[in-house]
Amino acid sequence: MLRQLGKMTPMPWHCARDFNKVLYNSKKLGGLIKEDECMKAFQEALESCNLHDLGFVGGPSPVEQ
Repeated sequence: MLRQLGKMTPMPWHCARDFNKVLYNSKKLGGLIKEDECMKAFQEALESCNLHDLGFVGGPSPVEQ
């Protein structure tokens, strides 16, 4: 879906919020280790759309709990 959205305009664009995906197991806090193939597919989708992780760290806001 990200790739399709990225092709819709030549202009820069911005996505915000949590995709419920991890880019690297080293960034994951608890739970099961994710398969490299799943993370690689997400990494490639972000790269092809020229999107970058802003490095947010922390839990959900009080509104989201």
